[in-house]
Amino acid sequence: MKIIAVLSLMFFSGSLFSQPISQYLYGQNHWMATGDEDDRTGYIDQLWPQVKQSGVTMVRIGGNAYERNFPDRAKLNAMIDNIKGIGAEPLLQVPRFFTDLQAKELVEYYTEDNSRKVQFWSVGNEPRLHDEDTLDQVHSFLLRLTKAMRDVSTDITIFAYDEAWLRMPDYEELIGGVRDITGLKHNGAWLIDGVTFHSYPNGEEFTRDDVVFSAPQGVAGSIAALVGLISKANEKHSRSGKDALMWGLTEFNVTYKNPDREVTGYGNTSFLGGQSKKKNFSFSGVMNGLAEKSLSGVWLTELSIKTEGNHYRLVGNTQHPDLIPKYIEKLKTSDILLGTSF
Repeated sequence: MKIIAVLSLMFFSGSLFSQPISQYLYGQNHWMATGDEDDRTGYIDQLWPQVKQSGVTMVRIGGNAYERNFPDRAKLNAMIDNIKGIGAEPLLQVPRFFTDLQAKELVEYYTEDNSRKVQFWSVGNEPRLHDEDTLDQVHSFLLRLTKAMRDVSTDITIFAYDEAWLRMPDYEELIGGVRDITGLKHNGAWLIDGVTFHSYPNGEEFTRDDVVFSAPQGVAGSIAALVGLISKANEKHSRSGKDALMWGLTEFNVTYKNPDREVTGYGNTSFLGGQSKKKNFSFSGVMNGLAEKSLSGVWLTELSIKTEGNHYRLVGNTQHPDLIPKYIEKLKTSDILLGTSF
């Protein structure tokens, strides 16, 4: 059973060198409270003070349960009130099964009421998991629902499409490819503002080393690949500044199949699992270090990090080769990158 325990909203510009890390870097999913999913017991409704103390700035109301059994208005209002009550912002998922009218009504309701106004939205959840939808169907509902949402508001922030993992062939088609949605506008606004994905690096059988080394490296590689796609799309469509595409990792955990639920084990609820998440979050620090030490005339297109975290491979472009050694020396002055080799 897949457990959604952590939401990492790393909303950056697609370019490494144009925007600081978002204030919404760290969040979690609203998963779950008792009554959210049939008769399953949940605890978040009892833990809001602790959630506030954790410092999360965003809570996503989304996932497969919300996709197929969307909360009624009273329950959704209570969720949003609880999230805003701890000083965080909700990220509200519009199910792909919604009609245009349902999507419009939902956006209208939660953009008119200032006390419950929702700025951040997403469309669909893991539609390609188990090949449930074709990419044509994904492309179709993304166009249909984002246009309906833009009919109501051009100011909300919309993310797509929360796939179960970074399926590169699909993302390549949707971000700058033959089914490109990143350059389209409706009602004078970009259809989407950012791209999101999920990551559950391990299945039912995995080792401690998979948790400590392979999983964080895999997630970091996916992030770097997505940033590269977004950077190219931004350049293709002249999206920069506040218009630049952002990205987010909206579901992440050690595994979608828990081998154990012990704090001494290595499943989702283990101490080791928590360290794995911490290691992934530290990747954002590397990105910030690179951004702080940018050099005009040098553009990065690819980044890889060895599992021990002290060796980086950078790939990019420049019209002035003499800038490369200067750039490397500048990177070595970063506190975050101190002691690394390139």
